[in-house]
Amino acid sequence: MKIAMVFFALFSVAMLSAQPVVIPVGKAVLLEAEQAAVSSARAVITAVPEAKSRQGVGLAPGIDEKNGLEQESPPDVTFAIQAEQAGRFLLRTSADVDEHGLELMRNARSKHQSMFLKLQLDDQRPTRRVVYVPWVQPKISRQTLGKFILDGGVQQLKIWLPRGVRLDAVEVAPYRPPRVPEAAADYRPAVLPPQAHPRLWVTPDTLPQIKANLAHPEHVAAWEDVRKQALAPFVFTFAPDRELPSNKPLESAAAVKAFYYLMTGERQAGREAVQLMLDYLPRVEYGNLLDITREIGAAIYAAAKVYDWCYDIISGPERQVLYQHLMRLADDMECGWPPFLQSIVNGHGNEMQINRDLLSLAIAVYDEDPLPYQYCAWKVLEELVPMRRFEYESPRHNQGISYAAFRFGSEMHAAWLFKRMSGQEVFHPNIKNVPLYWLYTRLPDGSMIRDGDCGAFSGYWKAPSTFLLCYAYSGNRLVKGEFRRQGGLAGDPVLFLLVNDPAIEPDDNLWQLPLTIDFGPILGGMIARTGWNSGLAAGDAQPAVHSKARESVNDHKDAVCEVRMFLLNLYSSL
Repeated sequence: MKIAMVFFALFSVAMLSAQPVVIPVGKAVLLEAEQAAVSSARAVITAVPEAKSRQGVGLAPGIDEKNGLEQESPPDVTFAIQAEQAGRFLLRTSADVDEHGLELMRNARSKHQSMFLKLQLDDQRPTRRVVYVPWVQPKISRQTLGKFILDGGVQQLKIWLPRGVRLDAVEVAPYRPPRVPEAAADYRPAVLPPQAHPRLWVTPDTLPQIKANLAHPEHVAAWEDVRKQALAPFVFTFAPDRELPSNKPLESAAAVKAFYYLMTGERQAGREAVQLMLDYLPRVEYGNLLDITREIGAAIYAAAKVYDWCYDIISGPERQVLYQHLMRLADDMECGWPPFLQSIVNGHGNEMQINRDLLSLAIAVYDEDPLPYQYCAWKVLEELVPMRRFEYESPRHNQGISYAAFRFGSEMHAAWLFKRMSGQEVFHPNIKNVPLYWLYTRLPDGSMIRDGDCGAFSGYWKAPSTFLLCYAYSGNRLVKGEFRRQGGLAGDPVLFLLVNDPAIEPDDNLWQLPLTIDFGPILGGMIARTGWNSGLAAGDAQPAVHSKARESVNDHKDAVCEVRMFLLNLYSSL
């Protein structure tokens, strides 16, 4: 049997090198793994009961996997392919697991414990991609590996398998980007970025006041934190020919150094920020991990700040490198690029993807390419702003306590980016009243009345970055008081220094608010309070006494007996 497998593998190599599989224009092709060149030393053709061909390829018994980027080994499976026309293609796999893989997946606890193969086209930089995920076991897992460029010549698609996976097939299909709505294609935004840099959070007009505020007592601690971070060396080593995983400390360090350069003109800090991004951005790779778009967006946002704030010390070729890889990362966002795969009104499309990350990119690179701004401005100004003008007639968010804090915070990023860039408030003024929703849902023990999709609360519920953006935008002293009660914005001194207005005095006297709020007819509901006292012994809403510890959300709901809440949801959305 082994001799037969060796012969089959050698025969496959000869046939494959003589006649590659042709990928016709506009059509998908399925490459069966057992018909590829299978390494006689490392892999075997094996049964895959649920596969169409009933066969696949896995590692031979006793063979160690060599699917790490740092590991050197001949590939386990090689396909010879040739696209009739050069272009971008999607690669998709189907695979199942043997007993070893099944045991691994049963014990997996997160998406990062998925099973990865290593993939390489010709001699290009190898990459690792998810081939099997825990939540589908024991069935076939179908995964989109990503988008790859085929040059029209004969190319070798090389794969290194993880132990426990049986590769059924690889599909090669033409990639089609999201369709651009006709209205967006013809859109001419009424609000445009200014010609000068900086224009992301800061403009030449606002820069003097932001600099002057650094000396205010409210800003001294945050500015000292920035100074220390900016002047501290960031040690970063990498192999030029290897992809890099997400590096949040690097992204933060680069953004802080860029801000310090903007505030002080300290060229060394600015160049350190630029060099970090030049080294990192072309190599960072997020692959096809599930729900990775927030991490991609964070890298785009950090790089956009460096691009804009250090613009005058970045050479033309350097800007081209940063632009190229900003757009490469944008292409892997959930909302797609162009960014029309998701709605910006609700869901993941209503988070930071467009409201902060892609909008920041678009503002930063507007000189070099105005199209990203055209698309992002259309999404925000023509889709989101009109909907919220209607919806926020009720000062309440449709996503409930937890989701709303994050998603409304993303809208506040968009509101601020447009306001600082243009001096105009593009959202209706009723957006300033939405924070009342959280003030009224606060319980005396610090948790919140349950509304919408929210988990169990422990301690004082917080959303400090959202409340920072809210009070600084509206000038509401009560909302600033709530921000202070939440402990301020730990970990992001730059955002605080950008938007905090020391002239806004925080106010903790919530008793000036009515005890009842009627949210009106759009997002109907009412909250009636007996008072604004806080603490477990507050007489307004005395917690009920339970015979056992409050261990669940339902137990915790019962902890308040005197606050009456009548939530008449017209709709609820995740």
